[in-house]
Amino acid sequence: MVEDGSQAHAFIPGLKVKILERRHQLWPTNLDEWFYGNDETIWWDEYHELFEMPSIFALLGYNDDDTFKHTPIIRFEILHPIAAMAKYG
Repeated sequence: MVEDGSQAHAFIPGLKVKILERRHQLWPTNLDEWFYGNDETIWWDEYHELFEMPSIFALLGYNDDDTFKHTPIIRFEILHPIAAMAKYG
């Protein structure tokens, strides 16, 4: 579900998620929003520098569908600092 190293998220109807780093919401950037869709893949290319190791990310989510369980697939591309500088400047 990920192509060319971009973040990708596959969503089925009723599934909503947010991505947090150390209890701070990163994506979506609007605190009142959730990622959601209808059998869609959401991807974007964004630079987010990691200052602390280990970096801790959490997925906050819920499901409107009370019949089936759903598991989102979330993937990230982690770049070496030199590669990140070459790509993002």
